Amino acid sequence: MKKAHDWRREFRDNAVPESLELVEGRNGFPTLRVNGVLLHSQYRPVDEAQRLIDSADLDPARPVIVLGLGLGYHVSVLLERGFDVTVIECEPGIVKLALDGPLSSVDDLDILLGEADALTASRDIKNITTPNPQVFAHPASTRVFPEFIAAAQDHLAQSALKDLRLPIAIVGPM
Repeated sequence: MKKAHDWRREFRDNAVPESLELVEGRNGFPTLRVNGVLLHSQYRPVDEAQRLIDSADLDPARPVIVLGLGLGYHVSVLLERGFDVTVIECEPGIVKLALDGPLSSVDDLDILLGEADALTASRDIKNITTPNPQVFAHPASTRVFPEFIAAAQDHLAQSALKDLRLPIAIVGPM
């Protein structure tokens, strides 16, 4: 896990894969097309992100793990509302585009990057699942990377429950 400013520095000279296409939105805000699928509204990506977060019914007192960064409009909304946010993303090019674009002024965001199995085997997962986080899966990222999102959700749940001692009562017939 690294902070946004560290990823930005690391990716400064990296090329973005051709499968990622930055598209100018109708209102001047960019959107991202990945393998033919738009990750954000072409018309109002910021409004779309606000509606997504509003509909998620998240508790501001608990940290949020975001699965799928996109260009980060939804992450910006969470940060503006005071949430403690950690992002998990599988595609380095998406991280680069988000940090060079809509998240260019964000430096202190924690981002885990890589395949779900490798990420969830790291100590970082235990650190972010200890304080009872909420998981928010970015819907468009889920459509583009369904296996990654499903595996990450599964590994997060396993990590959160791994060291818990759950009390079990066995009740006989009454």
